[in-house]
Amino acid sequence: MENNTALSTEQRDAFRLDAEIRQHAGTVITEMIEIGRCLKEINDRKLYEYLGYNGLADYAEAAVGLKERAAYNYITAYETYGSEGMKKYGEIGITKLVALAQLNDVDRKEMLESGTAAEMSTRKLNEEIKRLKGENDQLRFDAEDAEKSAKSNAEQVAEQKKALETKDAEIEKLKKDLEEAQRPVVASMTDEEKAELRKAVEKEAEEKQKKKIIIVSLIMGIIIIVLIGVLISA
Repeated sequence: MENNTALSTEQRDAFRLDAEIRQHAGTVITEMIEIGRCLKEINDRKLYEYLGYNGLADYAEAAVGLKERAAYNYITAYETYGSEGMKKYGEIGITKLVALAQLNDVDRKEMLESGTAAEMSTRKLNEEIKRLKGENDQLRFDAEDAEKSAKSNAEQVAEQKKALETKDAEIEKLKKDLEEAQRPVVASMTDEEKAELRKAVEKEAEEKQKKKIIIVSLIMGIIIIVLIGVLISA
């Protein structure tokens, strides 16, 4: 009786080839990591000079047939992801790993963890990276602009505060001068004249107080604008 559970030739070949591919893929990733690690050390320490080469590009092409750009791609990938990161994400290939290295840590991790980077073609991935970089550059520009505005407004507040303090000092001096000037006059005044003088002095003081309130209101308005700008940029 024929055993229906027996695998067909095609099924056996499929499982065999799948196992071999997975084994070789793991080897490729390991080799990619080690190439990046070794090239980085040789470049950082300029050890290629001890082998008779003038630079990393000369060494890489002569030793392993790698063009300068390819050599630096391996170094970039190793510097960005390290051994563990390359093991985890290495299956997407060195080209995509290097392209994603242009992004900030948050965007790069999101694209890798979500599987978006693996699913996209290299062309589509580069387009998405360009879009994200543009958004990040704009956010960075807006934040810098807000910081400059906040600094400028803070300087204006400091200047207004200094002007207010100067104005207060002037008002106090005027009050003292006025009191000194009025003393001999007040002594010879009638009660009605003293009342009129008192009203005039109080009115002048009230007008100066109003001006002070206006200046304080302007300063508070500037401070509120600065705080709003900082909150928006955050």
